[in-house]
Amino acid sequence: MKFNASALLSIVIGFISTLMVILILLNHSYNEFEDDYQRKADLVFSSAYDMMLQHKIMLNALKSFFDASAIVTPEEFNLFSEELLKIKSAVAFTLNDRNTLRYVSDPSFKSDIMSGEFVENEGDDFYEMRGYSTILFHIDEPNMPYLVYAISHERVQQRIDSHSGVCVQLTLDNITFENSNCLNPSISWLSSLFSYSGADIIAIPEYAQQYNLNVRYWAPKKETYEVFVLVLLIMAMGFTISVLLYLKVRNHLHMAQLAIQTNSKIALLSTINHEIRTPINAVLGYSNMLKNSDYCDLSGRATLDKIIWSANLLNSVAENTLNFSKSVAGHLKLENKEVDLFNELKNIDEYYQAFSQIHSKRLVMQHHGALPDSMLLDSTKFFQLTTNFINNAFKYSSGPEVIFDISLKSSRLQHFIRVAVKDSGKGMSAGSMKAITQPFNTGSELGHNDQSGIGIGLYTCKRVIEDVGGSIRIRSAENRGTLVVFRFPYHPIERVNHRADGFNASLTGNGITNNKASVMGEQRSNNEHVSPLPPSLAHSSLLLVDDNRFNLEVCSNILQNEGFNVSVKADDVSALTEFSQLQPNIVVMDYRLGNTDGLTLISKMKKKQIHQVHYFILSANDKSEIPNAEAYPDIAYLQKPLNIDVFLQLLDLKQKLA
Repeated sequence: MKFNASALLSIVIGFISTLMVILILLNHSYNEFEDDYQRKADLVFSSAYDMMLQHKIMLNALKSFFDASAIVTPEEFNLFSEELLKIKSAVAFTLNDRNTLRYVSDPSFKSDIMSGEFVENEGDDFYEMRGYSTILFHIDEPNMPYLVYAISHERVQQRIDSHSGVCVQLTLDNITFENSNCLNPSISWLSSLFSYSGADIIAIPEYAQQYNLNVRYWAPKKETYEVFVLVLLIMAMGFTISVLLYLKVRNHLHMAQLAIQTNSKIALLSTINHEIRTPINAVLGYSNMLKNSDYCDLSGRATLDKIIWSANLLNSVAENTLNFSKSVAGHLKLENKEVDLFNELKNIDEYYQAFSQIHSKRLVMQHHGALPDSMLLDSTKFFQLTTNFINNAFKYSSGPEVIFDISLKSSRLQHFIRVAVKDSGKGMSAGSMKAITQPFNTGSELGHNDQSGIGIGLYTCKRVIEDVGGSIRIRSAENRGTLVVFRFPYHPIERVNHRADGFNASLTGNGITNNKASVMGEQRSNNEHVSPLPPSLAHSSLLLVDDNRFNLEVCSNILQNEGFNVSVKADDVSALTEFSQLQPNIVVMDYRLGNTDGLTLISKMKKKQIHQVHYFILSANDKSEIPNAEAYPDIAYLQKPLNIDVFLQLLDLKQKLA
């Protein structure tokens, strides 16, 4: 409901905003049209007032002319009135005692005057003329009682027609005059929405005359269409923006919900992987303990190698699943640390010794160029990706060998480890090749017995490689095998010396070639330590904290074999008490404990320490899965199962920096 309400609110806001813009536009247009009407109406009214004022002045002048003269001759009247009425909009004449024409201002109007007649109307007499409106009043002149002032309707009509853009209506003596805009208005239904009108009475009270003037205005058709088009455009834009805003809000909420779900899935996967890896680590730890003990014969060790191999495969599936979820969520990043690539290759070689003992296939490792003593590398992801491709090659190769070729490359100030894995199988089909870009695809045309996994291996590897800045290519031909080449980024350490490039040898996990020892170095026996405990740390006290008794037993055994004095605790309360009493030199603890977490417990221990202590987090989770791990730079992070060589290297580094 909240999702729908929020999205609908955005579209309502969009519609209201659009309506407000349209109302503002219409109001502005209405005011503009009203101003145009007012200008034109003022011009019409002003013109009408001027016209009536002129007639009033002429009437007063004629009356004064007769009042000022004892006797007015025809010549005098003609001369005076001709100059006065030269505008030709009116004619003046006098009537004798018989109410017939006596004097006339302009003889050209004589025929029109003669066609008219004098009408007596109970004291309200007037002279009626066709096409004229007349004003009759008494004058003080012998034998000429009346002066008639006649206004031409034609001239009035011409005056009205001179006004364009408005409808002008003038009523004189019950006769209404209209211009062409009133008779045939060029208006539409849109223009009628913007119509204005005004009226006024123009009077000459001295002569009992009154005229009605009306002005009507309709907005021009072209301009109203422009307003209409603007309204439609605003409506279309407003509707579009509202819909886009609705979709954006809905998608934002949807993405937020997906993010919550994704984070929940990642948290669930992290928990599942932790729970899976915990027993896997116990299996690996106990298997290695038993393998290195004096009670295990050659047959038992072969069986333990199979157990270790199977446990590693199960751990690889868990890692692939977790990396897939992280890559999809965009949480994947490199966790570089200083490593010896030579030792990493040796670990990969040792990893496949057990496989070669079980199957008839062997891994042939090839190296080109010099190897640095040290580099910054995310060895966990590098190992995981490499073993994924080698596992696939072993699974589908029909030949006795899988080629593993490695070299160092640089391109555009970036450094990469180039890894190539080549098998001699029947190759990948077109459907199988889709697995690199489409997850959960293993090739529909493959037989049931040829398919394996859930189809995210290649896709996950591609996502991981590209997300960390690398690249990958796959070439496959029918019955000629498959070649996978990928580049994994690393950072060189300038202070180190490089091993001499005096070799380019083949390395096998089965010891088939004679030059293996020269390349890989002396392999340690089951009970030999590659990194002996430094004298400064010999018999150091070490507190091991883990709520899983299997991990406690396995890790305690490994650490005691290295010469540490190990004290183990399974809960935070006893661990904190033991720390206060023992004041150990080293603390190694799991991140996930029963009532707290490792970082919180270490923070409490720091308040009780009285000398330098080296802290380690040993967890089934990697550093990127631990919240606020970056806030504790003095704590080293290790991933289960405990790799004693890595632990000793980190411990030695901490000792040097202390």
